[in-house]
Amino acid sequence: MPKLSYFDLYGRAEAARQAFTIAGVAFEDNRVSGDSWKELKESGKCEFGSVPLLELDDGTCLSQSMSILRYVCRVYGGDKIQQSGDAMAEWNADSLVAYFSDDFVEKKFSPLIFKYVFNPTADAAERDAEFTKILADVPDVLAKMEARFAKVETKFLLGDKPSQFDIQLGVSVSSIYQEKDDDKMLVWKNGFKALLENGSYPKLNAFSQNYRALIADYLAARPKCTI
Repeated sequence: MPKLSYFDLYGRAEAARQAFTIAGVAFEDNRVSGDSWKELKESGKCEFGSVPLLELDDGTCLSQSMSILRYVCRVYGGDKIQQSGDAMAEWNADSLVAYFSDDFVEKKFSPLIFKYVFNPTADAAERDAEFTKILADVPDVLAKMEARFAKVETKFLLGDKPSQFDIQLGVSVSSIYQEKDDDKMLVWKNGFKALLENGSYPKLNAFSQNYRALIADYLAARPKCTI
């Protein structure tokens, strides 16, 4: 059984976790912290000194989150994860996900996570104000994504089954709907959901619903993490 090691977060391992789930392949979800992380890091298995780490049955260790995701989709995806030989269709999907993750998430959203969510001394009112501020950028982001989805005639980006690109986007969308006690991102989640569901982005909202329905049991049962 493949063993996927990461911290007790969704973070950079969640795409691979969801890919295994969609593929119907059992895997060991090894969540490390403290001494167990120190032991893993010193084992020599983490080639670049980081996680996620995917250990195969023969002992081969794979690193780097997106490389792991592509491997899981290709090797374990079978008839459950969409593959494509259409370079233009792949570019359309890949560039859409890159726009969302690189131009919005990494530049505007992620800095707030480190400043306010992972910081136990952060001021809650200031945190909520900052999340509210970036919500003002979301309609333009969703409009650009909706324009791309409007050109897609299938259920998901590359066909009627989810591809690695759908999974990358689906991880972000599903996290918006994750309910958690004392959620430091509640203002962000509620604001994003309200915009996504306001009727202006029907194709994108349909994608959100289809993806979450596909892995509903997994989402309901997974640990409730911070991010």
